[in-house]
Amino acid sequence: MKARGAPWLVLLLLPGCGGELDPRSAGAHAGACVDCHAEQARAHITPRHAEAGRTEAFVALRARAEDQLPGQGELCDGCHRPAEERGGDAGLDCLTCHAAVASTGVGTGAPVLDLAGPVLGGPEAGEVGAPHDLATGALLSRSELCGSCHEVAAPLGFSEHLFSDWEATDSGQGCADCHLLPPDALGPALALEATAEGAVLREVAGGHGAPAGLSALELVALEAWRGEELLERVELGAELRRAGARTWDPLAADEVLERALAAGESLSLEVPGADEVCLVRQERHPELSALLDLPEAPVEVLACVVPGS
Repeated sequence: MKARGAPWLVLLLLPGCGGELDPRSAGAHAGACVDCHAEQARAHITPRHAEAGRTEAFVALRARAEDQLPGQGELCDGCHRPAEERGGDAGLDCLTCHAAVASTGVGTGAPVLDLAGPVLGGPEAGEVGAPHDLATGALLSRSELCGSCHEVAAPLGFSEHLFSDWEATDSGQGCADCHLLPPDALGPALALEATAEGAVLREVAGGHGAPAGLSALELVALEAWRGEELLERVELGAELRRAGARTWDPLAADEVLERALAAGESLSLEVPGADEVCLVRQERHPELSALLDLPEAPVEVLACVVPGS
């Protein structure tokens, strides 16, 4: 397991836009993209993005951070609540990417939006008859746009390093090559296969490790069962520690131990007598739910195999 320290946050910036907007500008059409682009919105504005600023865990953690470190909570908003800055819902929307002209930096940065400019698209941008101006967005197809939020250098346990992991794999593919595919075209990152007395879990996507993101806040585990008896559980993802002991409080952590499977890596679990091995996930670790006084998140069974089959 690799240990990572906890560097400090830099300020997240998202410029406002004063005065009246030209009716053909990107900002003038904020919140109305779905009127003409319903299919694209359904495919690409995932719940994790659209609801990034209003999930139970985010709201509770932000309030906890603000209570313990005044001013800290609003540093989260540049990535989690950019749409709210322009009168939208607390999350990301189409303009978070389609009006992005720069980034405050890879590593706890945030997209810089030009709401007074055109809607930014791919190389074919410039469709005649659109109700707004269009232009090719140089940043739109670059992985640095994703990295501005998906590379988090936080002071405590909010550590995420998807972008640097992706860079290290040298896969030849960018974020958009996989994550802008239709949902049913993107296969799972982890594959579970039966062995004689257990199972092997493999990372098969190859772009970065899995589980990814703020995996210390969720539970992803490989479980071996005999009937209703849990024989063994191996948790994946990151582990938070304080003074050498495990903690589930990201605001208390001073060290992050990585336990994710790196790109192409595998993990074997051999448990003689097990009649089923399952890969399961909870969006909040039960211990984190208890800490935040939230209901326990439902268990999602991602895959199960029968040893020896």
